[in-house]
Amino acid sequence: MIILEPGEEFEHYHSGASTSTLKEGTADIRQAGRQQTLIIGETITTPAMTSHTLINTGTAVTAINCGNHAPHLPH
Repeated sequence: MIILEPGEEFEHYHSGASTSTLKEGTADIRQAGRQQTLIIGETITTPAMTSHTLINTGTAVTAINCGNHAPHLPH
């Protein structure tokens, strides 16, 4: 689980394909030059070795489940 404070961004990538699911709060995901708003319960898939940034766009803590068993690799 990735917890982000308001305004916080977390850029990373994985060695295998991954999924990001917004569990709480308001957030965007930026990958492959495209930014989109996540909806609670929605799952976005990111290809292996693709840098992606999770962005808390709200005023409260955001929780995002990152579904990958490979470690997070900082960008």
